Amino acid sequence: MSALFHDRGAAVRIGVALALTAALGGYYAWWALQAESGWRWAMEAPAERDGAPMVFPLWTVTGVKGPDRYEISKVVKGVPVVGPATDLAVGDTVSVLGHFDASVPAVRVEERELHVLRKYKEALGILGFVLVVVAAPFAFRIRGGRLVERG
Repeated sequence: MSALFHDRGAAVRIGVALALTAALGGYYAWWALQAESGWRWAMEAPAERDGAPMVFPLWTVTGVKGPDRYEISKVVKGVPVVGPATDLAVGDTVSVLGHFDASVPAVRVEERELHVLRKYKEALGILGFVLVVVAAPFAFRIRGGRLVERG
C-alpha cells in the first residue's frame, strides 16, 4: 500500500488538505471582492463606467417590466436589463452578456441565453445525491469502528 494512503499520518494529511482548501477559498473571496466589474462597481461611478462590459451567468428573472425590460437577481437584487423579454417569465434562469448604460442606468443586452432545462438539471442532481445516500449502506459498513467496503 502506498504511503499516501496509509493510516499513519492520515490526520496530518487531512489537516493539510483542509488548510489548503480554506486558503484557496479565502484567496477566491479576496479576488472576488477586489474584481472591478459587476453591477455594484458600475453604480459606484456610473458616468465613468458607461459602456463597461457586464456578465451575469445563471441569474434568475425576478421581474418582467415590458417587452424589452426585465430585472434579474442573484447576489445583487433587481438589476435592470434592457433587451428582449417577450419569452421570459419570473423564475426563469438566464445568462446575460451586455454593457452598462449609465443614461438609464441598466444593462443593455448583447447576448442572452435562456436556460430552459436548468430546473431539470437541478432535480437530476438532487436525485443523484439521494440515490448515493440510499446506496451507501449496500456498499459500505462499519466494522470495528471503521468504515469498510462490503464484499
